Amino acid sequence: MKELITDWEADKLEGSMKLCFLAAVFTSFFGSAMLSVSVPGMGEVFPFRVFLVLTAVLYLVWSVREKDCFWKGTSALEKWCYLLIAIMLVYSVVSLFRAIDFMFTFRKLFNLCFDLCFFFLLLRLCRDKRMLRYTLYLSLAAAAIMATMGVYEIFNGGIFNSKYDEGTYFLLFMRDCQFPLTVSSTCNEFAGTMLFVGAIVLLFWAAGRKDTIPRWQLWTVALTIPFVWFLMLASSARLCQAAFCILLAGATGWFLCRGHKHVWVPVVAILLIFCVQFANQYRFIVPPIQQYMAQMKEYRQQVEQEPVEPTTPVEKPTLNIGDPREDPLEGQFFQINEETGEKELNNTRSGGVRVRLLLHAFNCLKESKGLGVGLGNTEKLAGQRYVAGNEQHGYYEAIHCFIARIAADYGIFVLIPLSVIGFLLLKRTWALFGSGLKTRDRRLVGLAVLYFCTLLIFPFVSTASADAQDLLCMWIYLAAVILFDDRYAVLPKYAPDLENIQPVNYRGVTL
Repeated sequence: MKELITDWEADKLEGSMKLCFLAAVFTSFFGSAMLSVSVPGMGEVFPFRVFLVLTAVLYLVWSVREKDCFWKGTSALEKWCYLLIAIMLVYSVVSLFRAIDFMFTFRKLFNLCFDLCFFFLLLRLCRDKRMLRYTLYLSLAAAAIMATMGVYEIFNGGIFNSKYDEGTYFLLFMRDCQFPLTVSSTCNEFAGTMLFVGAIVLLFWAAGRKDTIPRWQLWTVALTIPFVWFLMLASSARLCQAAFCILLAGATGWFLCRGHKHVWVPVVAILLIFCVQFANQYRFIVPPIQQYMAQMKEYRQQVEQEPVEPTTPVEKPTLNIGDPREDPLEGQFFQINEETGEKELNNTRSGGVRVRLLLHAFNCLKESKGLGVGLGNTEKLAGQRYVAGNEQHGYYEAIHCFIARIAADYGIFVLIPLSVIGFLLLKRTWALFGSGLKTRDRRLVGLAVLYFCTLLIFPFVSTASADAQDLLCMWIYLAAVILFDDRYAVLPKYAPDLENIQPVNYRGVTL
């Protein structure tokens, strides 16, 4: 705060812009749950939107005063991000003229303007290392608040939403608990927020650790990892759980590359994760074993008391461990058609529904000859064509995959910049890994592995919720991995150019 106040006193315009931006970052995690007001014709107005608009206006005035051109002095990766923002905005406006449901498309465009404006400001203002550090601190603080509220809701019921108060959804030992929602609309959004923030904080923390790491920081990481897994498990977010395992693999690789002194951190974390798993499955492990042992004792007594050839054979008890309510993985994706008897994609369970919606998005892209069907139309067509769901539970419209949805909406106009951005990210990751091998710097190799795993979780986490467009922490994550890529990929202190070092003559000795 002292640094921000000093900046404000030195330059009130720039200082006000930074303060409004950081306020927007913090309030973005709480959305309309924080002091929301309904305004006719504008929808919900809440602190995030107010601070974002103020930041955008102040940035515009500041950039004119400083003659700051966002196109100059930026990397190719950032330029492609700016191009992507422009394409999405222009195409979305054009989509209004061929919208199946005008108001639905207009609302998506209205929200998209805020999302992309936030993304643009993140890319511009977080080029300042201090602002990037403040953004990570505030994101971590907001995520910690949400995690605390989530733990409370698991044991005591909803704070903002009582959706799951009447049922049992999460088991912990012999206690019935609930899904955590906090300010999120679904459990998947809550889990996604924890993962997006956790991934970028872990990445930048690892990048900043050069030599000795304080022991309290290592213990914090070792305990935080299983705590995040507990929240993933409590949320029943399977895609987020898969993404967590990927991120855990990257973190383990980074610690292994740091040397044997830090191997204990992932070991402790994994052991605690198994403890969390045992606590969740306790009801289906310990009581069945106790019951089985009692039945076996009774069975032995009956066998000893029976004659040599008993008239009725005594049935030997069997041990059944596991949740009987849990469906096999195949049941999530496939079902048997009662009329034809053939196997088909499940129309009501999560796995089959998601695959059906993905195929629908691909068909929309194909029918439009790669040009896209327009913002919001992919979802409306899913409802009209009864792609997934039934009359009893309703039909699904949300595609449940952010990448597939925007690909079907915008076509090649968004696929081309997305492909280039993905290629540049992977190219920089390979450069980071190659520099580590070239200089034999194991820490740099470990950082490349962690960075790659941080990128790899995006398709999983962005697919977990119905539509990640309005999940604002996703835009923070995207801006962070892009800026990290430019700042840390090939820094001289990590990857010196050994081939271009010139020999030096010192007191007659060539070095």
